[in-house]
Amino acid sequence: MSVIPVLLTSQLCGNATQVGRDMAELAKRILNTGEDLDYVEGLFEGTVAFEEDINNKIKQAKDLAIEQNSQVCVLFGGETTVEVTGTGRGGRNQEMCLSAMIAMDSMNLSPNSVTFASIGTDGQDGPTSAAGAVVAPFCSSTSQLDPLAFLKNNDSHSYFSELEGGKFIYNTGLTGTNVMDIGIMLLDFEDS
Repeated sequence: MSVIPVLLTSQLCGNATQVGRDMAELAKRILNTGEDLDYVEGLFEGTVAFEEDINNKIKQAKDLAIEQNSQVCVLFGGETTVEVTGTGRGGRNQEMCLSAMIAMDSMNLSPNSVTFASIGTDGQDGPTSAAGAVVAPFCSSTSQLDPLAFLKNNDSHSYFSELEGGKFIYNTGLTGTNVMDIGIMLLDFEDS
């Protein structure tokens, strides 16, 4: 299956928890095949500089993906921040992924319709050995863990470490470079 890429931004910023929710909402808007809309309108609290004509680029990618039975891959880069109010361990990438997963679950997105990842290019996300995480809707559905409690405690790394033996954590080891965080959101219309 082919993949149609769209660069959302190379300047992602803002609160990681809110950006995770906004990414889930963006996935929902793109996967909604019944209507055309301004995909990024009202999302990301106006803090992100998007690529020029981004709504049209998303629409073109979506139309082409549906026509060719392909997937859309939304790419982004930048660095978000975490408002630390809890005592847990984690970093901005894992927190964004946990927030996106919770939001996708509440939107009842199909488990196979979205794969979302956010990863630090330096190989370290906050004070953890992980670079980030990779999630999909309902990847936590068989778990007794409460993802919202972990998110409220800024404890995304502990959550992902406990969830299915850590299989959603993305580990690269230290890379010796730090360009920015990178993210990928893969959307599959066949499974939406």
